[in-house]
Amino acid sequence: MTNHVEKTIPSEDILPWLAGIVEGEGSLGTYNQQKSGRKFPRISIVNTDRKIVDRVKEILDYYKIFYSSAKKTRVENCKICYYIAIHRRDDVAKLLNLLIPFMIGGKKDTAKELIQYVEQNPTKVNQYQQVGIYFICKYCGDKFTGRRRIFCSLTCWHRFAKGKNNPNYKTGKYIARND
Repeated sequence: MTNHVEKTIPSEDILPWLAGIVEGEGSLGTYNQQKSGRKFPRISIVNTDRKIVDRVKEILDYYKIFYSSAKKTRVENCKICYYIAIHRRDDVAKLLNLLIPFMIGGKKDTAKELIQYVEQNPTKVNQYQQVGIYFICKYCGDKFTGRRRIFCSLTCWHRFAKGKNNPNYKTGKYIARND
């Protein structure tokens, strides 16, 4: 009888392996949002081998890096591609700082430029926190930071919208969450 023991700490060769996957199968850079025209950093990895993509997910989960994933087919009668993308600025910088010592190709310079871009262009959340601006929730009265809005969470908005404190409660209209 054998006992299966899962590794909780990745081995020493995990980060060099991930750096090779990012350099070989990944793309680094910024993309423009069409509506606002703002730039956002992104790391994406596309591969047809599900085992590789699952291993990348395990590594990202271990380092607590948020990602989105999907299964896509580009053209009929083609193999299924598995896609992972990292969009959050902090997570992009965190992952690249882990991988840069192991990168040897041309994407190493791109990774350094991307980290520099993230550091030079903080989000509005970070700008508000640096200045010390806090917002007060209209329902619970708690202070919160982040993008400007009336309610600290979706739960508070729902409670306010259904409650008698909502001035439009009698008419059945709701106040928009992010007014």
